[in-house]
Amino acid sequence: MRSWLTLATLILAPLSIAGGLAVIGPGHSEQGRPSGSAYILPAAGQVVAGFSELNVNGYRERGIRLTVTQAERVVAPAGGTISFAGRYRSYGNIVIIEHGKGWNSLITNLDSVEVTKGQKIDQGALLGRAGKKDPKLALNCARTAA
Repeated sequence: MRSWLTLATLILAPLSIAGGLAVIGPGHSEQGRPSGSAYILPAAGQVVAGFSELNVNGYRERGIRLTVTQAERVVAPAGGTISFAGRYRSYGNIVIIEHGKGWNSLITNLDSVEVTKGQKIDQGALLGRAGKKDPKLALNCARTAA
């Protein structure tokens, strides 16, 4: 069982959450913030769908959806280990990061992937690039219940 975070409500200001994570705006990791101290957005962009909103297919969003610039750099929202990187069904290229303490991030709709399964990464590390045709990213953060 997973519990999904309401990331759309956490973007406006840093907020501590279980497991020592907090959410801040995109790109801040490159400005010297300590690794692991905050959960950052993977790319700069506009939030077009928030947690639990109905999407065009009639399903509820389980994270947030961002519209970004074509081929925008997509970075790791927090450090961890890559548990999956590559093409997955209709989601395009995806990356799943295990952050520890049961926390996982899923980023979908990447045009290219620059990481491999098992690779350890730091917060802000390049994961890949956003799509050129449909530059929208989905970001889900979940914690596996013990």
